[in-house]
Amino acid sequence: MKNYIKHFYFIHLWFIPAFFAWIKSIPFQLKNFNKIQEAKKYEKLLAKGVLDKHFEQKKLVYELQKVLRKKLKKGKSDYIPMDIKTKIEIKTMIEFDFGFRMKALGIKITDDLRLI
Repeated sequence: MKNYIKHFYFIHLWFIPAFFAWIKSIPFQLKNFNKIQEAKKYEKLLAKGVLDKHFEQKKLVYELQKVLRKKLKKGKSDYIPMDIKTKIEIKTMIEFDFGFRMKALGIKITDDLRLI
């Protein structure tokens, strides 16, 4: 078989069904044009909102990590681990300062002072 015939055969396999599917969808698109345009508008708004929330989460996590680094340095020693009382005090202090923003963005802090 010649090379151009093989090429035509493979184009034929996907082009014809795709073309007929497009032809079938034209009445639906004409009937629901306004709904489709409105859905596209909402899709853009949702994508923008998701990106904004993601950047706000990253910014809050960065701020929380800075505060945690400052507070964790005040332990007794590098070799003596922090006691539970100190960890709970740091956790409550962070929840008091950043609790509303953490709740709005869905960020949690564990008892081991890890951000989730």
